[in-house]
Amino acid sequence: MTDRHSPQKPPWNGFLSAARTAAEQREYAKAEMLYQQVLKEVESTFGKHHGEVGLILLELRQVYEQQNKRSKAELLYRRVQEIRGIYQLDQET
Repeated sequence: MTDRHSPQKPPWNGFLSAARTAAEQREYAKAEMLYQQVLKEVESTFGKHHGEVGLILLELRQVYEQQNKRSKAELLYRRVQEIRGIYQLDQET
């Protein structure tokens, strides 16, 4: 029986937790794969320009940086900046 007052965890929560654990343990290939799965799920749920997507992109970017995949990290940084810009525009209107 679930408590209807407690917030339900998103379906990708387990993948996100596993991705963070893999990154902490320096299992970057595994972390990258898991973050990609989380990103796919979050984008599917909220759209490509949602703040949750930006947060996942930042975490995946860190994994790329740890692997010296600087060009991939830079692309993710640009996407995050784009998302931030969209949210700033939304707040101004």
